[in-house]
Amino acid sequence: MAAVDQPPPVVCVVVRDEVGDRLRLRGRVISREEKHGTYSFRVKKAGPAGTSNIQMGGPFTASANVETFVGLANFNVEPGATYNTDFSVTVGDQNNTPDNVEPNVLAPYIEAELAKPVPPP
Repeated sequence: MAAVDQPPPVVCVVVRDEVGDRLRLRGRVISREEKHGTYSFRVKKAGPAGTSNIQMGGPFTASANVETFVGLANFNVEPGATYNTDFSVTVGDQNNTPDNVEPNVLAPYIEAELAKPVPPP
């Protein structure tokens, strides 16, 4: 297990931004060292206007201690709609998802990273 003050080697989260009447969902990867890997990003939207299923993935390179954004899905904001995401990052034989890391280990690191302004895509 990683030390409490040391984040895991690779952290991935789904970033949700609402801008006006648009919803943007993106995958964010942060790594302590430069890493190369692959990602898979899926979004299922269900709402009064219908459903959408978006799937994407491919290779990425994450520089050390720099946010890397992978995948992008944009939607019109729709009252009553739900958005389910499935995001994973594979580096070597290690598969990382936002759900498979102990929250108490990641919380301080993710909070600090999420407090940073998000650059436009």
